Amino acid sequence: MIGLYVAYIAPDYLGWRGRRSSNAARGPWQLGRFGAAINIVAILWVVFITAILAIPDNLRAGKTIAAVTLALAV
Repeated sequence: MIGLYVAYIAPDYLGWRGRRSSNAARGPWQLGRFGAAINIVAILWVVFITAILAIPDNLRAGKTIAAVTLALAV
């Protein structure tokens, strides 16, 4: 699963990085001015979900998820 998320985010990261430095023509499917923000949210989501999926399956998992949720809430 972690590999799938990393493979999913690679085009988003490259698209976000590429749009900042070039004036390439955009295709018919685009997010307009919200595209960069959505790419950042997608990248942050993959970082978060990768950390959650890497947690071992035992009693520490619940405490770790609670701590991450609390940290995100703050």
